[in-house]
Amino acid sequence: MTKQTHMLQVAQLDRKLSFFQDLPVSQKTPPGSGWIGAIRKALGMSGEVLAARMGVSQPAEAQFEKGERDKSISLQTLQKVADALDADLVYAIVPRRPIKRILEERAMEKARERVLPLAHSMNLESQGTSDLRRKEEVKELAQQLVNRPKELWR
Repeated sequence: MTKQTHMLQVAQLDRKLSFFQDLPVSQKTPPGSGWIGAIRKALGMSGEVLAARMGVSQPAEAQFEKGERDKSISLQTLQKVADALDADLVYAIVPRRPIKRILEERAMEKARERVLPLAHSMNLESQGTSDLRRKEEVKELAQQLVNRPKELWR
């Protein structure tokens, strides 16, 4: 993949995820009874009716609600519940910061790890460079590393 293609994908993903990142924490957190229970109750639907719509027993439906609350329910089951509630399942892993920023921060970290020990060795041999030049070297290496993201996680 070319660096332009990769950066385009990062930008597109960041745009898509920004909606979720901008939501307040209170809107990202499920209700205390979980989404299944909250939506089912808001629709005035009993657990027995939801179970029938799903083709399962009422105790199985109750287990689905419990599974959602304790985060053990599968995505496949959540999809079946959503269909029975005439709802869409929306699933996302949302980075806490834009992906581009995560890559840039990691690149700076890795660049410092590579440049600073070398700068220290050169100072010991009286071949050191100025702090400004070292900062420029870190920045230049970080820019190169952003374009090779696999190297950022080694």
